Amino acid sequence: MKSIIGRFSAALAVLLFLAVSPQIRPQQDKPQGPPAPAPTVSGLGCVEAGVEASCLVLRDTKTNKLYNLYFSMPRKPQPGMGIRFRGTRKDGPTICMQGEPIDVGNWSRAELACSGHDHGEHK
Repeated sequence: MKSIIGRFSAALAVLLFLAVSPQIRPQQDKPQGPPAPAPTVSGLGCVEAGVEASCLVLRDTKTNKLYNLYFSMPRKPQPGMGIRFRGTRKDGPTICMQGEPIDVGNWSRAELACSGHDHGEHK
């Protein structure tokens, strides 16, 4: 009788462990530490007004890729200006719906022959 109760207890313990272990395993598989930083994106081209109001886009002169540029700094380029920029891919929905959305970290003026508005600077 003791061996039957012992086997039953052992079997019950194994079943209980197996029932609980799938809930424990996902917590162990989670990556440790902060997420990896987003890769940097850079480009060179002429800023253009987007289809939607207040949207700025740029077609990179080397890759021909279209970027939708978002500027958090108060100073931002005007359409018709050549710039070099560096930033990261913007997550989430955007209203501009053109090109790859980029949060611009920094930018500088580039001497390019751009069509558009003349801002008192040589093109």
